[in-house]
Amino acid sequence: TVEGSAEKIETIYRQGFDFVYVFKRKDGGKLDAEDRKFLRANSPLETNQWVVTDEDATAIAGSNYIFSPANLEALRGRFSVEDLSKPKTKESETANTNMNNQ
Repeated sequence: TVEGSAEKIETIYRQGFDFVYVFKRKDGGKLDAEDRKFLRANSPLETNQWVVTDEDATAIAGSNYIFSPANLEALRGRFSVEDLSKPKTKESETANTNMNNQ
């Protein structure tokens, strides 16, 4: 990631988001209004935090909701996507299962 983004990413981690994604245009250009609209349209509605940094060249999403494979596929078609989400642990995987189905 670009050095200016590192500080913003650390802030998002401190806020406790489980899923952190970094988006940049593939051509390295600045994010325009259409790019921002596309990011929001292809992200979970519950995405809690958006930060744009690096002079409008990088968007960082912080969420406690997973991006679906379809969302990520669409986003990867238009942007370079870096997944900086917290690693899954056995404990977090178990917490998300329905214990009644065992």
